[in-house]
Amino acid sequence: MLIFLKQTSWLDRLNQIECLIYGGIFLAILQILFWLNPVADVGERTFLYQEIWFELPGVFYQYLRAYVLAVVIKIPAILIYNHALLARKLKFPVYFSPQFHS
Repeated sequence: MLIFLKQTSWLDRLNQIECLIYGGIFLAILQILFWLNPVADVGERTFLYQEIWFELPGVFYQYLRAYVLAVVIKIPAILIYNHALLARKLKFPVYFSPQFHS
């Protein structure tokens, strides 16, 4: 997953509106990719016919799913760190601190 996060460096140059637009588009693509699985029965055919090239579309499909997931994960981080106000940036680490605040 870290390799895909490095490949999404183009997201750092987007402004706030573009981040929201791309976030919505990639979230819709991610939902479609997890709902639709065009290579579901590739594993059965691979072992049945002993042809390994049947597995390549499955590998590319998983690569595409992982890349889109990395984009969807990185967009909120960019929105927080590049486009949020300083007060909100300072509040964000408090939510992940191990101490309990009352």
